[in-house]
Amino acid sequence: MGGHADMKNFVYHNFDLLIEPAAAGYRVRVIGSPAGEGEADFAAPFTDGELAGFPLAAPPLAAAYDLGGRLHTAVFAGPVRDLWQRSLQAAQGAGSGLRLRLRLAAAPETAAWPWEYLFEAATREFTALSARTPVVRYLNLPAAAPAVAAAPPLGMLVALAQPAGYVPLDVEAEWRELQAMLAPLGEQLTVARLLPPTLSALQRHLRRQACHILHFVGHGGVDAATGGGVTVWEDEGGRGHAVPAAILATLLRDARETPRLVVLNACAGAGSSPGDPFGGTAQALVQAGIPAVIAFQAAMTDQTALICAVELYGALADGLPVDAAVTEARKAVYARMGSMAWGNLLLFMRSPDGRLFEMPGVAGPAGTPDHQQPGDPDERPVAHTEGSIIGRDLDNRGGIFVGRDYKTGA
Repeated sequence: MGGHADMKNFVYHNFDLLIEPAAAGYRVRVIGSPAGEGEADFAAPFTDGELAGFPLAAPPLAAAYDLGGRLHTAVFAGPVRDLWQRSLQAAQGAGSGLRLRLRLAAAPETAAWPWEYLFEAATREFTALSARTPVVRYLNLPAAAPAVAAAPPLGMLVALAQPAGYVPLDVEAEWRELQAMLAPLGEQLTVARLLPPTLSALQRHLRRQACHILHFVGHGGVDAATGGGVTVWEDEGGRGHAVPAAILATLLRDARETPRLVVLNACAGAGSSPGDPFGGTAQALVQAGIPAVIAFQAAMTDQTALICAVELYGALADGLPVDAAVTEARKAVYARMGSMAWGNLLLFMRSPDGRLFEMPGVAGPAGTPDHQQPGDPDERPVAHTEGSIIGRDLDNRGGIFVGRDYKTGA
């Protein structure tokens, strides 16, 4: 691929896969690609029992090969396979990438399938482990979320919740690592720690200061009664406060400036009931207007989560679009730990191209492809410049405002 320097100006085409019910089981429709449109029917490639026995947190390599390979064979068959191959060839010929956007809302039970482990047996490659073919879960909502102008410094808020009575997390180690990793970013990014990590403190911070990126570290899950996602914050006494996704979405939607990226470093942050594709915390936040949300499907070890966070923000600071940055985080887990836990990291997106910010003084991209996706009149693949995410000229910008503990009422 050539590294981050090449990816800064990388162009992506979109390959949109829509999954919906059909008489034979399911129908896959390619509703937009560089090679055109097409569809095919397929049967579920595995049983509910096989899925239940698939450990999402860190599956064995053989199991990932098996289920990911069967899913790829079932979905990418016939005309869909031909369209994918022709689209790959067209993108590669133009020096571009091909973003696989999964649209699963019409068949919500398929959201539990291991899409991030799509494995092509012929090439022995996992699709999601290449930044040339990022895999994102795309929510097609009434209005897309284009990049917005944001004058530096961007504001990042880190909430580290460690309520009494819950399994201990090494939140202080993650905070130290985040500080050390973000320190070289100069004046482009201010990082604040939310203290105490309560909803009241969050509401006040969102009202008073811009929060472009929210990074939550803590516990999460799915409410058994409602099927909706929850994140566990702290109450005023330091005890656990399980916050439904809808409540968190309401606070973020009405912020002084709606965050452009939310990272949920919590187990099951992407989980939801099979019948509600928008019920999980990540999905609810995207529905509320957040352009991109990164979450885990199942519990992750502290080490895995930390590697993901450090590589993710490093890639964003290098100017990569958010989906390419997530791919870098996945590759880091695979390369450094030899673990298949990378497929537990999910990206939900409503941004048409992965660009979250337009930084002042950054020229617009040149050479943008003119391919337009059907059904998305305002969406075009665009080149990603140095200002795509965090900005440009990150070096020699002076000290960074890192490590500030945000205390309510102070």
